[in-house]
Amino acid sequence: MNNTLLKTYLAVLSCGSFSSAATFLGISQPAVTMQIHNLEEELGYNLLDRQYRRITLTEAGKLLRDYAERVLDEEQSILTDLAALSEEVSGTLTVACSTTPGNYLIPGLLGEFLRLYPAVSPRLIISSSQEVARVIDACEADLGVTGAQVRGYRIDYSVCGHDELIPIAPPTSRIETLTDLSLSDLRSWPWIMRTTESGTQLAIRELLTSQKISPDDLRYLIELDSPEAIINAVEGGLGIAIVSRSAAEKALWLGTAVELPVRSRPWTRNLYLARPRMTPTRAAEAFATYLCEHLE
Repeated sequence: MNNTLLKTYLAVLSCGSFSSAATFLGISQPAVTMQIHNLEEELGYNLLDRQYRRITLTEAGKLLRDYAERVLDEEQSILTDLAALSEEVSGTLTVACSTTPGNYLIPGLLGEFLRLYPAVSPRLIISSSQEVARVIDACEADLGVTGAQVRGYRIDYSVCGHDELIPIAPPTSRIETLTDLSLSDLRSWPWIMRTTESGTQLAIRELLTSQKISPDDLRYLIELDSPEAIINAVEGGLGIAIVSRSAAEKALWLGTAVELPVRSRPWTRNLYLARPRMTPTRAAEAFATYLCEHLE
């Protein structure tokens, strides 16, 4: 039995559709359909019941799934042992990141990683945490980094680092007269916030709740969909915001924004490594290890 057909079969089961499996395998959807057809012809059994937007296994399909997993696990074990004879890490590496880690944390780490492993060909996708989850679940990326866990997807999340959140204000906000502020003291100030689906916004809501402050009690001025837009609005004097320190570093250095002296800090949120439930490539495994060692 051809192991390529078994790999295609398991890819269809893992990804949940012929189209997602084709994307993951880097072949066309008709090629996936033909390979599954050939496998069924060779065995003489229907393996999959194809219904509208849903694939279910027949009894024969369940038996083959268990067999294919054992065979390919053995194959992967042999390949891993052989690969261990060489230190080279190569191949494609697609990383999907939510906005803050994707813009401020991962590019530098990816550059350092590529200096160690120049044979790796990278691709970086930057989007919302929700879209990162969809991409990982659809096997369109090898791994992801987000500031929040998104439920309802076939993803394995693990904490790989932390991100410090800080309150910032325009330099014209009487910062020189303010000392020993509490988070509650800021409720009447105009706030600039991230959109509700962002990992940063979820972390801020958790922070406010922990301080017994309802997010609805804040004086919202505007909601924006990127850290850059929020910092620009603060620099323009529109209000205050809580953002990642990594995103605010340039504005703080230039003096176009100031860090507010609020008690009960530092405030941190988890950064999560998101991985599809598939055997990782050597490049993906190496980069995941590198991230967990170098993200603070």
